[in-house]
Amino acid sequence: MKRLIASLCVISYVAQANPGITLITECDSNDNVFFFYEDAFNTGITSAEIILSNTPRTSPSYLTIPTSEPLFIHFAKETEFYPVYAEPGDTIVIRCTYDKDQWFHFDGTKGERSELHHAARKAIWIHIPGFQRLPFTNRLNFDYYYNLMNEKYVARKEYIAQHSHFMRPGFTELLLNTSYYKYASALLAPYASVSPELDLKKMPDFYVQRLLDLYNEFISRPQDLENKYYRFALGSFVKFLNRDRYDNGYSAADLLHSSYTEFNGDNRAYLLYFFTPEEENESLIRAYLEKLNGTQTSKYIEELKRRLDEKQQFFKQEGVLATALTDTLFQKNTVASLLRNYSGKVLYIDFWASWCGPCLMEMPNSKSLQERFKGKDVAFVFISIDDNPKKWTQAIEKLPFDDVSGGHYLLREDSPLATSLAVPPIPRYVLIDKQGKVISLNAHRPGNPKLAEQLERLLND
Repeated sequence: MKRLIASLCVISYVAQANPGITLITECDSNDNVFFFYEDAFNTGITSAEIILSNTPRTSPSYLTIPTSEPLFIHFAKETEFYPVYAEPGDTIVIRCTYDKDQWFHFDGTKGERSELHHAARKAIWIHIPGFQRLPFTNRLNFDYYYNLMNEKYVARKEYIAQHSHFMRPGFTELLLNTSYYKYASALLAPYASVSPELDLKKMPDFYVQRLLDLYNEFISRPQDLENKYYRFALGSFVKFLNRDRYDNGYSAADLLHSSYTEFNGDNRAYLLYFFTPEEENESLIRAYLEKLNGTQTSKYIEELKRRLDEKQQFFKQEGVLATALTDTLFQKNTVASLLRNYSGKVLYIDFWASWCGPCLMEMPNSKSLQERFKGKDVAFVFISIDDNPKKWTQAIEKLPFDDVSGGHYLLREDSPLATSLAVPPIPRYVLIDKQGKVISLNAHRPGNPKLAEQLERLLND
């Protein structure tokens, strides 16, 4: 029996239409095909696994990805990744092999392109120290690094040109553009993810000037927001422009200001969307939306508005407040009574289950967080979507904390609350302020230091 398991599920905020992209696997039984991709909103990576039957197959396995936009789909086997570019209506045939130099062979609409793209990626990999957990420091020879990135970029362009006769012109252009965006991202890497060992104010003058030249060149090119590597480079340029204001982190207000003043069109719309933290700066982003005042229409602007309105309207959705919650004494409560019980407190809700590994991994962090805010007006509530009450109570007994300020509750997976939040997947965290206003429907995990900082701010408001 064929089934799809979501190992890292993210629900796209955008309604996507057919025809989508069709994947056909022609592999032996017990071969697993993993893949992941991102949509245009960077809502995260969608990862899935196609598991074939344990009995000999008599027909291929089919799966359709619903999308109205092109996607880079990355297939994975062990430590190798095989990127495939596909457009709506395309069909990709995946054939498993046992050659470690090429685990998969592809056919169909984009077959020959995907294998060439993989070969180019493998042959001329642009190594970025910061992305390999090798931190940038001021001791790095940036002249050497700059020249190395240029050599890699030139080599990749030459490789693509040598094989362009195998490709349609549109795909050759795509590979060249993607190589350029990756090259820009490699040079911007010190600014995109700043190492504690790097002082941006001491970056070599020549390196800063070359990035300024690259920025002017980049923004003169056609906008290409459908390409995830373009979007990444675009965001990195905004951080580079704020290099002099970096102080143990970039200010969201500064990033939004640069996004609005330095860019235009869909680039501006995307950056306003990208740099708007879901849980804060609501009044700030609404001010920018008012400045636009209908002068710009974009899916990113519409999504920003929808996301802001969603928080305001969440508890007004039909059935959400009346959703039943069962406590550990197996007494019935509702979401409405839960909110009343903790009125005047910051409420942090953890959606979990006994079978959820990532959920359980966060529990020690949750313990530390609860100890830090013990005696303060913060309530920690744990809502499980277990379908077996016995396993739920047994899992509670194994948690690294004995009691919680907000208690434990059991929630039906088909309830209005679970459906409105689209859980599973889990873990999922919701943050509500002392006035009962939803701050975030997808809050930071307990282990994220930003959460503690945010709780402190909400306590002081």
